[in-house]
Amino acid sequence: MVSVNIIILCVVVLVGLSWRVTSSVPIDAENDLKFSVRRDVRIRKEFTAMSYKERTRFVRVYKYVSRHQPYRRRFEYLVGLHKSLFPKVHVEKQFFPWHRWYLLQFENLFRRIDSRVTLPYWDWSIRSQKLWHIGRKSVWNNYPWGLGGNGTGSFNCVDKGPFSKKSWRLAPKSGGGCLRRKFMGRMPSVVAVHLTLRKNASQFKQFEKKIRKFYHNELHCCIQGTMELETASNTPEFLLHHTFMDKIWYDWQNKGEEYRMKLADNMGSTVRGSHYKVRQFMDPNNLGSSGTKLRYVDPFPGYKRLHATLNSLDSDAVKMLDSYDEKSKQQCCPHDPNSAFKKTMEIDKYRADIPLEVAVDYGH
Repeated sequence: MVSVNIIILCVVVLVGLSWRVTSSVPIDAENDLKFSVRRDVRIRKEFTAMSYKERTRFVRVYKYVSRHQPYRRRFEYLVGLHKSLFPKVHVEKQFFPWHRWYLLQFENLFRRIDSRVTLPYWDWSIRSQKLWHIGRKSVWNNYPWGLGGNGTGSFNCVDKGPFSKKSWRLAPKSGGGCLRRKFMGRMPSVVAVHLTLRKNASQFKQFEKKIRKFYHNELHCCIQGTMELETASNTPEFLLHHTFMDKIWYDWQNKGEEYRMKLADNMGSTVRGSHYKVRQFMDPNNLGSSGTKLRYVDPFPGYKRLHATLNSLDSDAVKMLDSYDEKSKQQCCPHDPNSAFKKTMEIDKYRADIPLEVAVDYGH
């Protein structure tokens, strides 16, 4: 029986990757000068499953807000916030809620330009063996709907695509200059992510640690360049990666009511850089003060069937399918001496004397 399921899994994974998601994105009118939003639903799709038109729209809006006032001012503030709060928000008690809040800040800003835009995510787990592949549908293609490819030359500058050094520059708070990448390694497979999602509500600490210290850190280290710095939020791939981290948390929360509000015992603490409480960014059906709802569209129609098949197997059988990941050992961070994220592998708590900065919140 196990061997039959393994065959089914291989077919689903290989064939399912090319399937496309067709859910529509609602259009909401937003004219409030303070970037506030209506009580709405944010439908977030997997980047490679989106239409070229949707992807191009996201890329254009990203570039516009990063270059034109008054949006650029807010964009650069958010980039600087990640750097200034870096040690304080990459710990257990802040990582999930803070980044959920942070992603909404970017999303709200982008929707000031085009209310059809929501943040996409990149599910690298379903392409773990072809992570850096360049094709028309890939993340790293040079078309208007891609993010450009690997860096070149001694500085590893991206020289092709929408974010090439000729057409786009980093914010001054990020040091300016070109967007840099130096691809290496590979990421865990969808099987590894499934094993992480299997953790029950009482295993939250193990679940959170796996996401934060392994999945999160590893992609930063594998892309290297700008993504390995504290100013990584000045890259478009940062948003795609972190939105996927939020999607994994979202999927785990949706396993049941006992999962939804599970976190370290700090519900009343403040989301760093804001005036909100952590509990206000726990429930994906009621975020912030306006009650925004999150909805993540699966990367392909057979995604839930894939996980259902995996759930029909015992853990040992599933682990046999996880050979791609060499027992889930990290491949990039241990070999990346320049990564700001590597130090988060060593300790769970920082003692850096960084003051709590209260941001001016627009809507969330």
